[in-house]
Amino acid sequence: MGAPISRDPEQLAVLAAKGDRDALEELVRQLHQPLWRFSYHLTGERDLADEAAQETWLRVVQALPRFRGESSVLTWLLPLP
Repeated sequence: MGAPISRDPEQLAVLAAKGDRDALEELVRQLHQPLWRFSYHLTGERDLADEAAQETWLRVVQALPRFRGESSVLTWLLPLP
């Protein structure tokens, strides 16, 4: 793995959607804490927040090709079903 990528989440999402694993890793690094905090706010429990965040990241990976860049990545990923 090379040096960390310094790009905004929207650029990283586009690259990750094209299969760039380094971009995906950086996207997760940048957005995991806000996602986890949101999950904790909804669940009120650490274990449930961990599980919800992990499940969301799995769905993000599957949904990235549908990201159109019309909102921030964080806004887009929070309501993923």
